Amino acid sequence: MRQLFSLSLIFLGILLITGCSGTEAPESEAISWEELPELPNTVGLGGAFAGVSNGALIVAGGANFPNDPEWDNGSKVWYDNIYVLTSENKEKGWLTGFKLDQPLGYGASVSTGDSLILIGGSHAEGYHDGVTKLTWNSETQKIEQNPLPSLPQPLALSDAAKVKNTLYVVGGHVGSSSKSLTNVFWSLDLNKIDAEWEILDAWEGAARRKAFVTTQSQGDRTYLYVFGGENLISEENGKTKTTPLTDAYKYSPRFKQWERITDTPHPITAAPGLAYGQSHILIFGGATGDHLGYILHDDHPGFSTDLLVYHTITDTWLNRGEIPIGVVTAEAVAWGSGIALTSGETRPSRRTSKVQLMVHDTGARATFGFVNYFFIVAYMIGLVVMGLYFSKREKGMDDYFLAGRRVPWWASGLSVLGTGLSALTYISLPALIYGTDWFMYPAYFGLVLVPIITIYFYLPFYRRLNIVSAFEYLEKRFNLPVRLYGSTQFILFQLVRISIVMYLPAIVLSTITGINIYVCILSMGLLSTFYTVLGGIEAVVWTDVVQVIIFFGGIIVALIVIPFYVDGGVASIFKTAVEDDKFRVLYLEWDITATTFWVVAIGGGFGTLIQYTSDQAMIQRYLTTKDEKAAAKGLWLNVALTIPTGLLFYLMGTALYVFYKSHPESLNMGMQNDAILPLFISQKIPIGLAGFVIAAIFSAAMSSLDSGMNSMSTAFVTDFYRRLKPHTTEHGSLNVARMTTLIIGLFGTVVALIMVTFDIKSASLFFTSVIGLFSSGLAGLFALGIFTRRANGMGAFIGAITSAVVLFFIKFYTPINYFLYAFIGFAVCFIVGYILSVFIPEKEKSLNGLTLYTSFSRGD
Repeated sequence: MRQLFSLSLIFLGILLITGCSGTEAPESEAISWEELPELPNTVGLGGAFAGVSNGALIVAGGANFPNDPEWDNGSKVWYDNIYVLTSENKEKGWLTGFKLDQPLGYGASVSTGDSLILIGGSHAEGYHDGVTKLTWNSETQKIEQNPLPSLPQPLALSDAAKVKNTLYVVGGHVGSSSKSLTNVFWSLDLNKIDAEWEILDAWEGAARRKAFVTTQSQGDRTYLYVFGGENLISEENGKTKTTPLTDAYKYSPRFKQWERITDTPHPITAAPGLAYGQSHILIFGGATGDHLGYILHDDHPGFSTDLLVYHTITDTWLNRGEIPIGVVTAEAVAWGSGIALTSGETRPSRRTSKVQLMVHDTGARATFGFVNYFFIVAYMIGLVVMGLYFSKREKGMDDYFLAGRRVPWWASGLSVLGTGLSALTYISLPALIYGTDWFMYPAYFGLVLVPIITIYFYLPFYRRLNIVSAFEYLEKRFNLPVRLYGSTQFILFQLVRISIVMYLPAIVLSTITGINIYVCILSMGLLSTFYTVLGGIEAVVWTDVVQVIIFFGGIIVALIVIPFYVDGGVASIFKTAVEDDKFRVLYLEWDITATTFWVVAIGGGFGTLIQYTSDQAMIQRYLTTKDEKAAAKGLWLNVALTIPTGLLFYLMGTALYVFYKSHPESLNMGMQNDAILPLFISQKIPIGLAGFVIAAIFSAAMSSLDSGMNSMSTAFVTDFYRRLKPHTTEHGSLNVARMTTLIIGLFGTVVALIMVTFDIKSASLFFTSVIGLFSSGLAGLFALGIFTRRANGMGAFIGAITSAVVLFFIKFYTPINYFLYAFIGFAVCFIVGYILSVFIPEKEKSLNGLTLYTSFSRGD
């Protein structure tokens, strides 16, 4: 025991030293520029298609003036060359020898990951209506070309982007010799075999060419963005007037609606750009309109070198530096460790063969400080001490799994609250509200109603049957296979869950504070495992109580601080939020593919039902009190705290939105949205208090980790080890329980380390889908047992299997929203299980005390 304690202190010392060294990361983002190998066409190309296919950077087509410039009667030449640059051959330069079907340029490029799609364009004879998919085959080292449906009309000087599996084309010249423009807005569903282009309603602003188009997501909503471009107006004298544009728009494919957003800081025409991170859009240079007086002169000063950054959540613009060479009619492509600007025009009739590469190092935006790290380490040492203290009280299985039923009702209630909230609530929920609005609030209806349902319909069975694992009920009501299936499904779900709740705070804390991400994960995983192995459920419950107090203290501190940094304080926060519709809750359309009011309310309610009625981590809390009445009081306390808890986190998300709308310069370019609260903490919370709030985030994560580990150990030892090996000794079972906890903790930590490479847009939404997929059938089993008398083991088992099969089919083959997974899985298990039980009867067994319709004796 002393050796374990010493090892823990050594590890915490390493955390403190490593963490403090992490604060030496730069206080501001670093942007540097490199050069990739120059294009084989030494004159350079304007209007070339560019993108990525299977990791290879592709540049195709384009045009230039190889001899004399336009004002000296030089001729523009289009090319059909395709150049390929791979990471393994970067030093050797571009691969050549590949050709398009014809010379082509000035069309739109869209990268899909495995392919580059070329849309429209122009050539020496006019405009082009073809759409081609280029795919790099790394095995054969060849380019594969496949045609897609042609455009409704020939089109050039447009731009395009992809939302899910639909292509959208915006603006451009229609026809072969247009002198005026129309508001082109076409779409193509790539999922349909016989798809055709659809003509959609365009924005209300001017028609345009050379606009920049991209997509970016906010929560589970993806928007199409259109910036700038130029308009052509035919004048009475027959000439055409060019008007650079600054207006910008976003389009919602879900609602099929356009919305005007903040104008660009200056006109942007033919500018390369791309979506960056989860909420930023970068635009590199472009023509600003200053070039108009220089069109046919070689004394043109060059195009803009501004690096403009648009933040999609706060609708704000910033200038974040300069490009070495300002270019237009180029593409910005995310490739390797940076963003490549592929050739382009440097001035009218002049190109560059250089390929510029921007490398962005986010660094840590603020020095976190020794005092803050001291608070975190002191908190973790406290957890280790608690684990050691409670280890002295664990004499047998009843102590280790049920705390000897000596936990006070209020501590049980706080532990239930802490287990249900976790770091997913603390970090990801405010981040989701910051990025969207209050659309998730209907899910809180379930958090109020479900505990009440649990008190009156489920709790009596768990308490009066004198069980340790909730799945013991399934064997008593049905049979052993159903019990083992339920326990296995729970364990698998919890393994995923503990990895997620370790990964989430680690990734954002590392980003903001500079602590190495692996140190973050290891500190949470190993310390949670340590005190859970030693102290069992009693250590878990009491550390949960401490963690919930820190949890609430941290969020309250942050809410108090924010108004001091917003002009106008609290009143201004509410005023801005109302003006920007950030309190919107009601999306009343009947659409099961979107997060509408009905989908969120139903899905959130059943998701909560799963947790409170079939989650061993929750149910185990009900069993640690002295009797059923005390357990019910704990749940009532949970209900009372749920409403203010929800308001606190939703208000936090809204306040963060207003703060960063007022201070967009404080945002990390390309940051994960889930990092927004830790970012604010590191920037604005005073020293010492910041350490306290970050400790609250760690506590939120560790509250869920310890609960998951102990409950999985309980399920394994009770449902498998002791059930299948009934003559094992109490001491032997206790050793197995501790060893199981240790293995689970180490496994979850390793999985969290692997998850660092995942791109999860919102951990809160991701976790919602995981709950529905893994656990909804399990809740259906408990409901079948309690609310019916006809259900039997065979019917229940097949119902649960059918539920899992149906859910995975829905997940991968339908657009049904993930919020409904919980409801669908529950309903399928319940309905199929009941019907099959009617048609496949089994030998009758006593149901005394096992359903609502049969009497049972008091067990407490």
